[in-house]
Amino acid sequence: AGYAPEVNLYTDPRNGRLQEGFSEDAHLTSEMGLAWLIGQQGPPTSPRPGISTYLPKGKIACVAKHFMAYGASQGGVDEAPALLDEYTLRDVYLRPWEVLVQRGGLRAAMRSHQAWNHWPLHASTYLAGIINALGFNDSWTVSDCGDVRHLLGFEVAETDLEAAALALNASVDMENRCGSTNTLYEGLDVAIATGLLQEETLNRSVARVLRHKFAAGLFDDPYVYPDELSQMRSASHLQLAQEAAIQGVVLLKNGPTKGCLNDSECPTKPLPINLLDYSGKTIAIIGPLGGCQENPGNDTRYCKLKGMCEASCALLGKTFQPLGDRAKVPTLFDVLTREVSLLPESSRPHVLFARGCDVDQSDNPTKFLAPALELAAKADLVLLTLGDNIHSCSEGFRGGTPYGHGGGGDRDNLDLAGGQQVLLHKVLQSRRSGVPVVLVLIHGRPVTFDAYGSLSGGRRNGLLEEVDAVLSAGRGGEFASVGLLEILRGVEEPSGRLTTSWPRNVGQIGGPASPALHEVVSAWADDPANQFMRGYYFGDATPLFPFGFGLSYTSFAFHSAQVEVLLDTDSGLQNDFVRREAKQNNLVVAKVQVQIANEGTRNGFTVVQVYAHDPKNVGIIRYNRRLVGFKKQFLIAGETKIVEVDITADALSFVSAPPMYERKLFAGTYRLFIAQNANDPKEVLADLIIR
Repeated sequence: AGYAPEVNLYTDPRNGRLQEGFSEDAHLTSEMGLAWLIGQQGPPTSPRPGISTYLPKGKIACVAKHFMAYGASQGGVDEAPALLDEYTLRDVYLRPWEVLVQRGGLRAAMRSHQAWNHWPLHASTYLAGIINALGFNDSWTVSDCGDVRHLLGFEVAETDLEAAALALNASVDMENRCGSTNTLYEGLDVAIATGLLQEETLNRSVARVLRHKFAAGLFDDPYVYPDELSQMRSASHLQLAQEAAIQGVVLLKNGPTKGCLNDSECPTKPLPINLLDYSGKTIAIIGPLGGCQENPGNDTRYCKLKGMCEASCALLGKTFQPLGDRAKVPTLFDVLTREVSLLPESSRPHVLFARGCDVDQSDNPTKFLAPALELAAKADLVLLTLGDNIHSCSEGFRGGTPYGHGGGGDRDNLDLAGGQQVLLHKVLQSRRSGVPVVLVLIHGRPVTFDAYGSLSGGRRNGLLEEVDAVLSAGRGGEFASVGLLEILRGVEEPSGRLTTSWPRNVGQIGGPASPALHEVVSAWADDPANQFMRGYYFGDATPLFPFGFGLSYTSFAFHSAQVEVLLDTDSGLQNDFVRREAKQNNLVVAKVQVQIANEGTRNGFTVVQVYAHDPKNVGIIRYNRRLVGFKKQFLIAGETKIVEVDITADALSFVSAPPMYERKLFAGTYRLFIAQNANDPKEVLADLIIR
């Protein structure tokens, strides 16, 4: 079994583990998680798959994590309690688990560290009953690292035996102890003898674990398939990793170039760049995540063990540990220098690097600043490489120093950490007129750019206004820098889209700028679909970048849309039966057809996103809009095409009012917004009517 996929909905960007999740959105996370499950565990063998079937050869069981609501921790602090009402828990946070269990045949789950409703999840029989009701009851559950023992820390148990009994009674079938401490499950015979645990409960958990071992074929062939191992790091695998790095880059801004005395002095859009335009000129890579020079490299034991510097580790996040000794992770300076060396010597730019600052706080914050500003002042193009290292956004460790070294990766501020924001500000002041500054973000969470204007004369996020282009590379992996350079040069088109919204400041977290996770409040506006009508005293409520946002080197327009309803219903009571069957079998209930046009001069990708505003009078206040469908589409320059997006009953369904909490497909009129992001002013509207 393997500990994946992680289907936490990280709805608070302060949480350092946000980078591990797919999205803040339940539908997108469900579909991505299901795709992962099918790849790791194999396709489901029946409409209602279970653990009783054998795993396909070469596959391993998925242990999805963390059940549940782990991404909703209080204050964005890892392992803090999940502050959620039960309706939101079931309607939003349970959704990926329902999809994995009922459509994918999930074989195992890992419990979540924290508490919900004032009770630890590792001791919650109530939440065990919720997932078992979905059809998970024959599958098995493992604790997270040391969390059975942590029941003592929660003070719901006084002894090791009490903690073990609480966990096993809550269907935690296996204990993941982690470290050198003894397992609390070693004393279960005593727990039975003293009446803390029933033998039937122990038998239930043993049967679940043995059932998995039989299904995994461990009693037939206990060894890993050597032919599968030989494919690791094959050419096709490496090519796929590179393609993922390319497609994961999101273009957030592209011009106009600031600092120009007139429009003809410099290009309106600084990207893509042509290296030959900089022949004999200086391209500066500035920032702690752009190269290994002046880089401590041993700031964590993991980087040191792998022989990598901070910048290389930042491209990978937590994932670098199992890469193996053969993996070499080049920085942007490495790949650009290599690319330039392939040009004729007379046509080569000069590529220079300066660290500029530290990502973590430092007792000498200006140590690297002066050389970086000198380089910026003479450069003809500046590539600023900033973001997060593996400390500032990570699962992290508690404690640490006032400078952040070794501390947890949760933040109370989304501005660039350490000396990076000052470096960005100073570089923008130091560049010559007409010199583009391209910000390349290597990071694990949303970023703000001087959120409250302390460096920008009171202009909130003023540094974003001054920078000329912004690329978000996330944690692109082993080939992150290769993918970035392909995008920067225009060899590949930027096609990534944000899977979480970016707030303007931490004060917006949990408010209207968080899409899909806020209620319709009719007092705010005559149009309840407009979630941004009510703002703040000194600012509006719109996000800095909305969910689904991403630019291209070309431009797209969405025109008319039509909806074809495929759900075959008759009159009367049969309708409810048909809708229930459609939900259970995940039928396509409608097709949305939208006309899109590539109105630019380059080929490119767009992502058609379909959001729904739910019917009125369904017994519960619903959300302004939620994602129900999406499709990535390639169009050549000047092409117009009708794109079809399937809307399934599963995507359209939602949970009924308490106390039933039944997820079903409701009848009524769904207002659809077909758009390029969740806050697209040029969205196309259509109605989907379910009878």
